[in-house]
Amino acid sequence: MNSYQDSTAAAIVDHWALLPEIAPLAYQVHLMNRGRSRPLYLRIETVNTCNNLCVICAYRDQERPKTIMAMDVFKKAVDDYVALGGGFLSFTPLVGDAFLDRHLIARLKFLEGVPEIKELGVTTNAAMAHRFDNDVLRYIVSRFGKISISIYGIDNDEYQKMTGRSTFVRMKEGIRRIVESSQHEIQLEFRLLNKRTRDQLLDWLEVEVFQGGDWRKLVRINSAITDYANWGIYDEVNTPLPADARWFPVQRHEHRKQCLIPIFACIVYSDGNVSFCPCDNFNDTPELRLGNIMRASLADMYNSPRAVELWDWERFGTPEFCKNCTFHIPVSRAHDDPSLLSDPHQMVGAG
Repeated sequence: MNSYQDSTAAAIVDHWALLPEIAPLAYQVHLMNRGRSRPLYLRIETVNTCNNLCVICAYRDQERPKTIMAMDVFKKAVDDYVALGGGFLSFTPLVGDAFLDRHLIARLKFLEGVPEIKELGVTTNAAMAHRFDNDVLRYIVSRFGKISISIYGIDNDEYQKMTGRSTFVRMKEGIRRIVESSQHEIQLEFRLLNKRTRDQLLDWLEVEVFQGGDWRKLVRINSAITDYANWGIYDEVNTPLPADARWFPVQRHEHRKQCLIPIFACIVYSDGNVSFCPCDNFNDTPELRLGNIMRASLADMYNSPRAVELWDWERFGTPEFCKNCTFHIPVSRAHDDPSLLSDPHQMVGAG
């Protein structure tokens, strides 16, 4: 794959017209703005630090410096996204938790004056909600139209083995406070080491988290899994998981079909680098990097020769990082279910 240092002089190419699975769809409404390609939404990683050290996460192997995004970088990313039409914005870090962001309130206040950002989403592990008093937490929750909570075990032993932390009680309290602060449905994503039935999860929520009350109308269990994507590096040999947890089997693909996931979003990292992959590229590998938001516009990067190559694996080859990735979803999924373009959250939750 060729390397491009500067995307600003790139000729505009319609990525989507070159993809046979996307070209027949009415993609222009969702994936184009004034003749330029755009992601369905934008993820901004305001922090890449986390309070947990989960055995299923690549956070422990992240080599990027742990930083909090500067406000000027954040504002530039938002402005560039607005120039591409705006829309949905996610605060979910690639690895980390947005509730550790010391500028979180300032960012939410800034976005109050940006009507082009139609809705905000975030996924959190809830354990850091204790940093905010009830009024501040209520404000934070009110600004997000979509909130998912990742729950890493439903007893203290499972939680400690999963997260490497002893904050189980704090996590349960965080879930309760977030739900009580919300006027919208909160999605729960159970990431477990031990298989549980839905009834077991509901009983746990009823007895240990909410202790009665009318919580069910505001809570939906969106997923409960014990099988995990491998971040491109893990398997049952090099990193065996405990109890019922397993990595998806790794099978290297030298010539892989184009991946659907980057259609949903690109991600602006905490240092301003922009990645083609919003879900797996935990170390910001150069082969998936589009540039830096402080040196080029999002529109120019997303429509650059670099982006065109990354949207054409058939011609330019599967990126090395992507050959072992078990997050991969073939782009044909959008052809089979075109509603993903109008409602990506049915697949990605809070983004």
